[in-house]
Amino acid sequence: MKKQRSYIKVNRECYNAFADEFYKREIAKSVGKHLAVIIHNALDSELKKDTYKVLEFGCGTGTILAGLENIDKFKYKLYAIDFSEKMIGYAKVNAPSAKFVIKNVLSVKNFSFEEKKKNDKFDIIIMAAFIHLFPKVDVEELFGKVKGWLNPNGLIYIDTTKEDKTDSGEISIKQGENVRAPRFRARWTEKDFENLLECNGFNIIPFPEQNRTDVNEQMWLRRIAKKR
Repeated sequence: MKKQRSYIKVNRECYNAFADEFYKREIAKSVGKHLAVIIHNALDSELKKDTYKVLEFGCGTGTILAGLENIDKFKYKLYAIDFSEKMIGYAKVNAPSAKFVIKNVLSVKNFSFEEKKKNDKFDIIIMAAFIHLFPKVDVEELFGKVKGWLNPNGLIYIDTTKEDKTDSGEISIKQGENVRAPRFRARWTEKDFENLLECNGFNIIPFPEQNRTDVNEQMWLRRIAKKR
């Protein structure tokens, strides 16, 4: 029997509603470009390969993918999954070399972007502003997919906001400049966030600006970790 996840539908509708606004945000493009540099430096430091296969969960309007594409479009094979068809539409504009799938990542089983491959493997999986869209009960399943789709010693980039208390999440209103919509949102303390990575078989790799305050004075926890 298929597991019902009503929060997925809520979040899909939310991000479809916010897609136009996100696409126009200059700060989002700037942050995406900056994160692309961080990811690029980590890959070149840890893996030292001529080309990298990159998979992003919840790519939004594709600002990080666009940043990697602009660093060196020949160095990166870019792929992404997002459940918002409107976000994917804008991501295709921002990162035209990338390949996209419109799906809820938890519903994907035998995953492949390439027709002749049963299961693609990637050098890094990016989860920017993504983990907090899932209740804790589904996070273990998510990490099972992450580990299965990463190459040996593969990396993850993951971030979320720093909270005073970890919780399993709730539906609340996401407020934008011109848009308001309900969204499911969970919260993680720094300690629990790092424990999540360690307990799922990842070693955290230090880098500059692991914690950074955004324009709304919200502290973001940024981590790069390597699969053990």
